[in-house]
Amino acid sequence: MLDIKLEQDKHIDTIRNLISNLQYEIGQLQGRLTNNVHSIIAHGYRLSQYDSQQQITDKSETTLQASIDSFGHFHLQPGQDAKRVVRYPGYLCVTQQTVFKACEQQVLKINKTKQQIADYLSKHNQPVSIKDPINGQTKYIKNGLLYEAETMANHAMLTRKITLIDKPVEWFSYSWNQDFLSESFASLDDYIYRIERQFEQPPIDIDCTVWKKQLAHVIHQMSEIWFANDGRVLKRIRPKPIEPQVKFKTINQKTKIKPCKLKLPLICFNPNGNLVLKQALPDVPCHKELPQQARKYRYRRLHPYFHFYECTPVKNS
Repeated sequence: MLDIKLEQDKHIDTIRNLISNLQYEIGQLQGRLTNNVHSIIAHGYRLSQYDSQQQITDKSETTLQASIDSFGHFHLQPGQDAKRVVRYPGYLCVTQQTVFKACEQQVLKINKTKQQIADYLSKHNQPVSIKDPINGQTKYIKNGLLYEAETMANHAMLTRKITLIDKPVEWFSYSWNQDFLSESFASLDDYIYRIERQFEQPPIDIDCTVWKKQLAHVIHQMSEIWFANDGRVLKRIRPKPIEPQVKFKTINQKTKIKPCKLKLPLICFNPNGNLVLKQALPDVPCHKELPQQARKYRYRRLHPYFHFYECTPVKNS
């Protein structure tokens, strides 16, 4: 038992040392940027943590200094949910090549340390359960090692990399990415189990008897689709959290312009300082609905409270 405790203490010390190294390297980058604000063009936002429905509830523009400070923000405050992230989509465009090159070297050190932390946590992390001293409830902590080492550190914010573009950038354009997560189940029982465990938990606006009849009908539909053997399939298709993204074009770029998801301000270079912002980040949209028909399938949702769909192949004429 003592050997296990010593081993865990060693892991905790290692993570703390890695985080201390990371904070030092981030501080070096922040200092260099702060000392050269006259040669930086900046634009960025701070997005609130996701709420219980995984929606972004607040968006605000940030100052240049706030964007610089965001690189070191991975500790959340008491009262905040340490599992939910804060994002800082934006850019810092450096106009002096010597300053940019120095920042580039620093970003490489930061990203390397972040990767070391991620790898170490992946290898040695042990999930833990802790008891709330106020209400006595047991809470499951997935990143137990990180929790023991840095209680309010958010794993995603701690290990997210800084994006760097070393070619001169001509313009930026913000937007939102709205996507879906599609999941096929290995057996019909997987679907039915997810329905059956909700039988005694009707929504507040639905009578319990009506609710049970609805769920029984859903199970009947799933069974009919499953055994029909006519090409239809059952899928669970959930909306992914809405994410900010940006498109950018480098000078003389010939390749296709692809959107880049941003969690921290990216650092880029433009020697003339004539960077164009073509589109600011729009207001946070409601997540789009899954279209009834796409190129591959026609979709029918089996019940509004479940993300279960009948997927019928679209026949090409």
